[in-house]
Amino acid sequence: MPSSSSHKWRYDVFVSFRGCDVRNKFLSHLFRELRRAGLRYFRDNDIKDIGKKIRVKLFRAIRYSRFAIVLFSENFAASKWCLDELVQILMCRRKLKKHGHVVIPVFFGVDATELSKLTSRTKFGQGFKSLCRKARDKEKIPKWKLALAEAKSISGFDLQKHANGDQASFIEQIVGRLLEYIPRTSSPDAIGVGLVPSSSASVHRWKYDVFVSFRDGDIRKNVAAHFFRALKQAGIYYFGDNEKEKTRILIEGKLPDAIRNSRVSLVVFTANYADSRRCLNELVEILECNRRDHQGHVVLPIFYDVEPCDVRKQSGQFGDGFERCLATHTDDLLVQKWRHSLKEAGNLSGWDLNNDANGDQAYFIEQIVGHLLKIIRRTSSRDAIGVDSFVDDVISLLKIGSEDKVHVVGLWGMKGIGKTMVAQAVYHRVSREFDGVSFLENVGVANQDTLLLLQKRLLHDVLKVRDLEIYDLNSNINKIKAKLCRHRILLVLDNITEKNQIEYFGVGDREWLKYGSRILITTREEWLLNDLKVDDNYMLPGPGYEESLQLMRLHAFGKDQPKEGYEELFKSLVHYAGGLPDFLKTSGFFLSSRQNQWHEILEKLVRNPHLDSILDPFSSLRQSVGPFGGHGGDSFDDQTYDGIRQIVVVIGRVINSITINYVQNGCFVRSPRHGGSLRGHTRYVNLDYPTEYLTSVSGYTSEDYCQVINSLTFHSNKGGHWPIGEKKGKFFSFPQVNGKIIGFHGRCSDVLDSIGAHFGPFGNGKNRWDDGKHADIRQIVVVSGSAIESVSFTYEGPPFRHGRTHGGKTNTINLDWLTEVLISVSGYIVNDFGSTVIHSLTFQSNKRTYGPFGTETGRKFSFPATGGKIIGFYGSSGSHLESLGAYLEPISHLYPIKCVGPFGGQGGLSWDDGKFNGVKKIKMMLEDDVNCISFEYDDNGESIWSSAHGNEDGSSIHTVNLNYPHEFLISVSGYIRHDCSVIQSLTFESNKRRLGPFGKEAGNFFRCALTCHKIIGFHGRSGIQLDALGVYFEPIYDLHLLKSIGPFGKQDRGNPWDDGDSTGVRKIMVKAGDVIDSITVEYDKDGRVVQGPRHGGDGGYSTLEIKLNYPGEYLTSFSGHFGSYQGQIVVRSLTFQSNERIYGPVGQEIGNYFYFPSIGKKMVGFHGQSGWWLDALGAHFEP
Repeated sequence: MPSSSSHKWRYDVFVSFRGCDVRNKFLSHLFRELRRAGLRYFRDNDIKDIGKKIRVKLFRAIRYSRFAIVLFSENFAASKWCLDELVQILMCRRKLKKHGHVVIPVFFGVDATELSKLTSRTKFGQGFKSLCRKARDKEKIPKWKLALAEAKSISGFDLQKHANGDQASFIEQIVGRLLEYIPRTSSPDAIGVGLVPSSSASVHRWKYDVFVSFRDGDIRKNVAAHFFRALKQAGIYYFGDNEKEKTRILIEGKLPDAIRNSRVSLVVFTANYADSRRCLNELVEILECNRRDHQGHVVLPIFYDVEPCDVRKQSGQFGDGFERCLATHTDDLLVQKWRHSLKEAGNLSGWDLNNDANGDQAYFIEQIVGHLLKIIRRTSSRDAIGVDSFVDDVISLLKIGSEDKVHVVGLWGMKGIGKTMVAQAVYHRVSREFDGVSFLENVGVANQDTLLLLQKRLLHDVLKVRDLEIYDLNSNINKIKAKLCRHRILLVLDNITEKNQIEYFGVGDREWLKYGSRILITTREEWLLNDLKVDDNYMLPGPGYEESLQLMRLHAFGKDQPKEGYEELFKSLVHYAGGLPDFLKTSGFFLSSRQNQWHEILEKLVRNPHLDSILDPFSSLRQSVGPFGGHGGDSFDDQTYDGIRQIVVVIGRVINSITINYVQNGCFVRSPRHGGSLRGHTRYVNLDYPTEYLTSVSGYTSEDYCQVINSLTFHSNKGGHWPIGEKKGKFFSFPQVNGKIIGFHGRCSDVLDSIGAHFGPFGNGKNRWDDGKHADIRQIVVVSGSAIESVSFTYEGPPFRHGRTHGGKTNTINLDWLTEVLISVSGYIVNDFGSTVIHSLTFQSNKRTYGPFGTETGRKFSFPATGGKIIGFYGSSGSHLESLGAYLEPISHLYPIKCVGPFGGQGGLSWDDGKFNGVKKIKMMLEDDVNCISFEYDDNGESIWSSAHGNEDGSSIHTVNLNYPHEFLISVSGYIRHDCSVIQSLTFESNKRRLGPFGKEAGNFFRCALTCHKIIGFHGRSGIQLDALGVYFEPIYDLHLLKSIGPFGKQDRGNPWDDGDSTGVRKIMVKAGDVIDSITVEYDKDGRVVQGPRHGGDGGYSTLEIKLNYPGEYLTSFSGHFGSYQGQIVVRSLTFQSNERIYGPVGQEIGNYFYFPSIGKKMVGFHGQSGWWLDALGAHFEP
């Protein structure tokens, strides 16, 4: 029997359509897009003079087309030719499904239900009835009806449901789905030839490998016993029904579930098979499952001393058995199903004992089991947990069934991700398909002697001869080519690090290799695969959560079941592992030998849920590259952060300096300036954090003995490209790592001598996005139809939207985020025509369950409930939501105090005041810098002054008195001197006002504020001046204290004003130009409309008018910028946020950014200062 890859496709797509409906409209656009995509298609052009030869030609084209698109339009069923084509298409679908033949119905102005109802109330039904009245071949009418009914049950595309009537979008979806299913070749002549269907079966979690349906009395004591033993020896997990007849216990209720959860259904047809009602019902269920399943289910009939034609026609001895069964059953509908199923099964390609094995039972069983092993995912290593889908993907890229060329595939990923393990699994799965196979490990670290041994092993593996006399690397290359050129081989080259390494095995030049040979290369570097000109490359992601947990348990306990009392620890460790199998195994081994320390490790995780490593054996999840450049100057290392917002580069003749603005736990952190002189041109690299991040850096170094950095080019995931400096000297480029840059290191003096980077894992996926980590999740909006179309997450700022909306139902979740947190997400995922789509989502908080949203069909998935909370999401989306992951903060609620900073220089001595109930006073001594600072704290009702941090001999003393406990600090910001040594300026913000600035606002800016947190202590460094300052934050539990905020802007100019409190805000009118000229607010006071005065001048050339849907909609926060304009500090831009949407921005987003996020309370009034323009703005909240 031919394997599923042996069918030769001449065309990619066959299109069946009714010309009068679509030829000059939809169809011409579809054909154009198919051509653009490089898809070779055969189309029926409604030829009027349809002769016998043309009919044969068209039916042959259907059989040799990988896809058949049936375009159902209003007059489709009025055409005899269209219906005959449909019958032929569905016949090919049944015969060629295991070869990858797919039928796609496209409903163009027709609903799928019309195909089965065929009533006169629809034009489609009218056309069919008219045709039936005129038809001469009345015997075809039942076939047409059955074909239409079957087509209705096949998943396809509907113009209205999938594209809301947008034909361009509709065509784009159809062609996109075809391209996902059809592996492409680079040669135009290879289009449609030797195509291997993309495996989607990995999406389905199969409970069994094989379900076997057979008549017990015929073969149980002979061939069945041998067959089941062979399956067991091959490691194939089967569901056997051999005990049902013997015990006469019918468990038919469980059989459909067993059939649906079996990868392959084997139907063993024997002489008395049809004499069993149970066997016939099993056959009906198997074929029904095969018709409706898109997960990779395969049906294989085995004809054991029975001819396929006897099964089809229910004739001969097989037919006699069927008649005996009918004698005791009078249900005509059931009998019709049996007949139809037997006919369908008899038409399927299968195995015949006499034709395929000449009656030899042992050889027959060997053939069947060998074929099953090719279909079923097998892995041999106990560590190969969760890799089956990756193995399937790589095998699909290898295109084993095509022998028209030599194909090279690259498998790449970060260190420890499991590349070698996946390559080994691929090697074992497909080795039987080749004349010779060889797996050469760790080629990249092999010395000359080891390379000689690897050359010898390659020849031995393929030729099966020993004692080969080969001693010279270069001359051996010609010997390898001469001896292996007549063999179709599979060669795996593991851990390639340089381009020339594959030359030692002759595969740098592929012309000598026999067609059909395959080369699989594993490496950490994607750029290397581009240099090697591989045909396809595959980036390997890590295993999922459950697989990671299973792997770690396996190495800690020797089994994959949890040990009582330690499940929380393992969940937390898996969260930090980032899907790295090496880390998971190392952690498991480490824990297995230190069981008495597990509680201590768990305690460390509780106190700091964002640790990258716990103890020394837990190496960091980060991967570092470089530095590239010279060895002069002093080394620097910024370590790692959550992300990067901006890079400031000063360029002269060479790169003079670089400064990086990082983000850590929502706070802004600026690195020291790496380099010397500030003379030169300043260039800025601005990233749209968190959705945009750096993926690589390249540049040029000088070629003299100094070797400093001449130029730099930064590359982002969104195609950002920032070249800075002159491209001369020696080129360098960071190797492509599966991650994003989260920190820099290198060497510097008065210029930048060298540069390297730290990478953090971000996962994998097409059209991927990453919201990053946040303090809280406040709102979720899910738009769903039959699948999840889009999701939107609102954290402390504007919402992050992912996916597209196609007119589905909108569901909004408003979390009571101060006391309610998300702890888990579950849902259903479906692989539809090769594309993974999430069909349903359910969110679980610590208080309630939201959902399900969408349709609960497909494979269920679930995020773990770690005992902590979800603090951010990442995933991928195209036309729908394709994948979803979450950042977890395990058990963080047990330790709510957060330590941030310090910000500033490294001089002086470190100090730490500790944590208190709050801050009452601040005293500062200033000259050009902040010389000294001290704090008065509240310690459980007792006032305590800290030590003076710095030199108390300052000429200017400034004191800040807070109205404690009603007033408390919520943020601190300031400026660090340009040489990053000391703090020059500080500004404090309380829940009621802005305090400062104190000192000179020049240098590098920093700011630290956490949503709904207050400052309860300070720490830092000081000597003769204040070198650095950091803070301790604690959540604000009594939000009634946050009655007002701000104003933000300049508070010592203009006229202060206060609209006071109201019941709510109805309307806002903002006038703006280069600045915010004025703001006017209309309030509601106990049901009365109250118009507030205009605050500001009468200028402004643009207007933002906000009409809230009061009282259901209300304001929750605002943000903006303030900066210098004509020598005055004024508000430059404003953005408002309600509980339903974002309004703005209006004005110019220039200057210092300010933002006060929603605290869960309604804004009921504004206050501020104004003159000619709006100088400052604050707000009041409801009590």
